[in-house]
Amino acid sequence: MRASSLFKKVLLVTVVSLAVTSVANYLFDSFWLHLIVFAIISVASAVFLRSTIDEPLNAVIDYSKKLLDHEYDAKIDINTGDEFDALSSILQFMAIDISEIFTRFEEVAGGLAEKEFEITATLNYLKAVINTMADGLLVADANGSITRINKPLAKLFGIDPYNVAGKPVEEVFGASMTALLKQSVAQNSLEVITTDIELPSSMVIKASSSVIHKAGGTQEQPKSADGVVIIVQDVTKERNVDRMKTDFISTVSHELRTPLTSILGFTEIIQERLQDQVFPALPTGSKKTDKSVKLINDNLNIIIGEGVRLTNLINDVLDIAKMEAGKVDWKRETIHIEDIINRACQSTQSLCGKAGLEFIKDIEPDLPQITGDPDRLVQVIINLISNAVKFTKEGSVTCTAKQVDSDVLINITDTGVGIDAKDLESVFEKFKQVGDTLTDKPKGTGLGLPISKQIITHHQGRIWVESEPGKGSTFYFTLPVHAEGTYRLTSTDLETLMKTIRGGARRLAESALPVDSESKTVLVVDDDESIRELLSQELHNAGYNVETAKDGLQAIKSIKERCPHLIILDVMMPEMNGFDVAAVIKGDPATADVPIIILSVVEDSERGRRLGVDRYLTKPINKELLFNDIKTLLADGTSRKKILVVDEDESNVKSLSDVLKAKGYTVVSATDGPDSIEKAKAERPDIIIVDALLSERDQLVKTLRFEKGLENVYFIYLYGQQNLKKD
Repeated sequence: MRASSLFKKVLLVTVVSLAVTSVANYLFDSFWLHLIVFAIISVASAVFLRSTIDEPLNAVIDYSKKLLDHEYDAKIDINTGDEFDALSSILQFMAIDISEIFTRFEEVAGGLAEKEFEITATLNYLKAVINTMADGLLVADANGSITRINKPLAKLFGIDPYNVAGKPVEEVFGASMTALLKQSVAQNSLEVITTDIELPSSMVIKASSSVIHKAGGTQEQPKSADGVVIIVQDVTKERNVDRMKTDFISTVSHELRTPLTSILGFTEIIQERLQDQVFPALPTGSKKTDKSVKLINDNLNIIIGEGVRLTNLINDVLDIAKMEAGKVDWKRETIHIEDIINRACQSTQSLCGKAGLEFIKDIEPDLPQITGDPDRLVQVIINLISNAVKFTKEGSVTCTAKQVDSDVLINITDTGVGIDAKDLESVFEKFKQVGDTLTDKPKGTGLGLPISKQIITHHQGRIWVESEPGKGSTFYFTLPVHAEGTYRLTSTDLETLMKTIRGGARRLAESALPVDSESKTVLVVDDDESIRELLSQELHNAGYNVETAKDGLQAIKSIKERCPHLIILDVMMPEMNGFDVAAVIKGDPATADVPIIILSVVEDSERGRRLGVDRYLTKPINKELLFNDIKTLLADGTSRKKILVVDEDESNVKSLSDVLKAKGYTVVSATDGPDSIEKAKAERPDIIIVDALLSERDQLVKTLRFEKGLENVYFIYLYGQQNLKKD
């Protein structure tokens, strides 16, 4: 509409101009008249156009320039009523909108600047916190590439903190940190994994790893791992303190166990002499004499019982100290849980009988195998049954075992006094006694349950208790089911095999040539005079010749002068400790075959095994075990045996052959059935160690049993990890 109005005005001016021109032509038919008229009309038209077009257009241009100069509050006043009026209104509305947009933009920009400042300040603060942490910090992605470390970690490892981003963790921090990272990523749980890592510089660090999960996960179902955070602490001083504590406990226990060994040993000797020689010589029929004999026996039994009780206390303290210091020599064997339970039940059967309690055993048939230390697991069950008996006056104690998912669940239930809810969380604390110790006499050391927890935790299991006062208690623990895998001989396997081999060698030796104890000399090396005297009396009574040495140097001198048939050796001695003495003896070809039994309060059988020690026993003396080992080792020494090792796995053959050769045995090896049969016929071994599957497949035993000269060969079968069968 506005465009048509402007058009009409222009058209009107044109028409008027033409009309005037026509009239002028008509009235003044001359050139000058036309010119004058045209000039007048042009001036009039120009004035008219300026007022209607040029002035509004200039006003719009001026206003547009003001908008370009950001003068959004400027005004434009055009009241022509045509398109220029409409255009001016549109421009003013646009100016208002632009003004509002710029106002909002400035507000947002100001807020962003403020936020940016806050974010920058926060990041700088966090960076300062990370770099001033006492502990080291390592952040890596799920692929094991470093994304961030802090200055304490860089200082700990002696690296440049600004030059490691993007590098593999293994390249910068080694295999142990990489293994921890991979374990966290593999488990992908919210739990923190902690381990100690010893650096080449002898520094010990504690590394705690946790997974960074992607957003959106839950505690039950976390998202996939986005990275790993590892906190590293220097715990060298703490571990040194732990070592000092362990060494202190070992020293104190030595000072306690050595006299205890003498007290128990001499008391047993006195009791035996009285019963065998003195009491039978006393006149019979006298009430006073009979009463005195009974009183003496009772007193001696009390001394022995209290000595054993004090020994158990010392053993418990040593156990918990060694476990906390990581110095326990753990065995690893494939175990049938019913065998473990049966051993524990046999050891505690008398406890239930004396307490008048019924013992119930409920073991699910065909339980899967587990892997672990059988002696330690027996210790756990004995501890739990003993506790149940202590706190149960009447009723029963029940041992139950069953499989639950991928675990074997064992629980010990009693009908005793129960445990208050407030004490349930603290029963596994060291030296914690349930109840009021001022009114309820403590029953035990308070170390049985903490030791049990350490053992179960080492086996990747859990242990807990459920109880209600007056209604009894149930202690539960789980053990993971044994996972079948490729069989490889471990150090524990080799140790068990050697025991089996020695048993077979003894049986063969005894059948061929009886051991004459009177012709055998035993050297006793101990810095404690009472222990030397005790062992001398016991060995003399068994018919052995005995020599003694008070320290390692004297022992080596005595051995060079006259080599004994067997050595009983203490560890903690002045001048030269027992381990060094054993190393010297086993390192000399002239004495390398002399059997050594270490008898000490120091429990480090692994070190003894590496030195070639034949037996490792701890004080107080288990006389029956000691003399059985002496007899076995002396029987071995009468005739070194030839052994054939048969296994398709060459690493197993090599491992076992090396150990047997180090022990002085003649070793022949084979890696298949036909070859083993030929070598057995040619070499005539005394003992054959053979993989059970190979033997069954190639009919090895059936073939050799009927071979002349091999009728009495002693077979030892290998069934996977640590499963042995003798024939």
